[in-house]
This record gives sequence, C-alpha cells and structure tokens, in this order.
Amino acid sequence: MARLTLNRATLERYMKAENITTRRQLAQRMNVDPSTVTRLLDGTQSPGPGAIAGFRRAFPNRDTNKLTSLT
Repeated sequence: MARLTLNRATLERYMKAENITTRRQLAQRMNVDPSTVTRLLDGTQSPGPGAIAGFRRAFPNRDTNKLTSLT
C-alpha cells in the first residue's frame, strides 16, 4: 500500500529560505505541536491533512505539493 512521505530535502530548503532554523519555529508557523514536527521529521508519522495544511500556513508562497510524495 502506498504511503505519503515527507521530502526532507525540500523541507530543509524551504525552511532555510524562510529563515526557520528550529523545529519549534516550524511548529509555530505550522500551528501544530512541536512533537508533531518531530514525528514528521523522524518518519514515525506520515503527513496527514493537518500537517499538509500546516505546511501551507508555514510556506504560503511555496509549492507545498513538493513536500510530500507517495512511496
């Protein structure tokens, strides 16, 4: 079964471009709990609708579709 996964390289580029240097800052911009960001980055949680909406909040001027892929 296909699984939605986070493209970490793209996320790191977007974070750098937006001067987001910590997981806590990313969580604040996404309006999610920092533990959610940790689980997403560690790969123990797949990006769901809440995370995808959060990425759109954090990176409103970027193509957030590039942050995830089906594997």
